[in-house]
Amino acid sequence: MELLRRQFSPHQVLRRDQATRANLTEPHSQTFLEQSHAVHFGCHGEFDEANPLNAYLKLANGEKLTFLEIFNGLNIPLCRLLVLSACKTGLVETSHTDDYVGLSSAFFYAGARTVVASLWNVDELAATLVTLRLYQILPDYPSVTVALQAAQTWLRGLSSADVLDWLKQEQQATEEEVEEVEDRLDLFYDPPFAEACYWSAFTATGL
Repeated sequence: MELLRRQFSPHQVLRRDQATRANLTEPHSQTFLEQSHAVHFGCHGEFDEANPLNAYLKLANGEKLTFLEIFNGLNIPLCRLLVLSACKTGLVETSHTDDYVGLSSAFFYAGARTVVASLWNVDELAATLVTLRLYQILPDYPSVTVALQAAQTWLRGLSSADVLDWLKQEQQATEEEVEEVEDRLDLFYDPPFAEACYWSAFTATGL
């Protein structure tokens, strides 16, 4: 999350135990969200196929941010890009209606123009890298969709050494951060993210 935080200035970050419903909905956070052009949720999510209105993001202390709370209470009118770096946040239900019902649609109603979300449980390191790359290259591409495709292709072709070099040279990662990623990479084959389960989970929907 620290690497992601550096992509934005000014920024507001709710980390771990701070990521509660009360902190998210208090007046200062609400004002900041209303003025934000990018919003990033790095928490887990759940999708209920039987009742998609029960979809939610997991917050701290076992709390939930539900579809209806987002739909009825969140206001992000200036948000150009909202990223849900979480499990199954991009799933929708369409069998009982002509409309798409899922967390992404709730965020669209709240004001987001484009939502990047995942279709299945995503490896945390892979999700962080593809999101970092998306933020880095987005100004050079005509749309979020095209930039996301480029970021996924980039992730797919990386070797472990490429990951570490990129973090040090282009993300100014600290020695501690690089060592932490290196330890994680030791758990993978090389190249670590060549399989589709790592790079193809994310989708971009919207303008």
